[in-house]
Amino acid sequence: MSHVPMTMPELAIDTQAHPFSHTTTFVQLEDGRIFHASFRASNFSEDGGLTWSDVVEMQDINGDPVGGSCTCLVKLSDKNSIGLAAQTKSEPDDPRWEGRQMLFWRSDDNGETWQPPVPISKPGIFCQALQDTMLRTSSGRIILPTFSSMGQPNGLNDRMAPMTGKLVHNQFVATA
Repeated sequence: MSHVPMTMPELAIDTQAHPFSHTTTFVQLEDGRIFHASFRASNFSEDGGLTWSDVVEMQDINGDPVGGSCTCLVKLSDKNSIGLAAQTKSEPDDPRWEGRQMLFWRSDDNGETWQPPVPISKPGIFCQALQDTMLRTSSGRIILPTFSSMGQPNGLNDRMAPMTGKLVHNQFVATA
């Protein structure tokens, strides 16, 4: 976090004091509210982003967590329906990539309840999306730009054998 002050802080509309990560996404609902999701948490704004509701942890109807990293929201064609895509892993504390995959959840009541996820990538294939990049075309087709890589995703200090890469100008560079 930078400690350089804003040059014109009076122009900031709102400052979120919640510990949201970079994987944050927004969608405007039919009733005008803004729905915000970050990792596995969400909240609403009823005044265009000036103030926000309390943060809640998202769960599907089975009580399982909704969301993860690389979070993307999209407004679906049904009036109160939204979709959420995110990368998850089978074991929350496992640093490896083998159990990760992209999943898609659907809510038909503006994010109040969520259906169980549908896989959109195979487990074990390193697949990610940039947050807030999912689109719905006028025909209803959903497009989620993703990227994947092969090789070792970890760096020098948290490496897992075998690890590929080399030192370049005294800096370790992983090869993918």
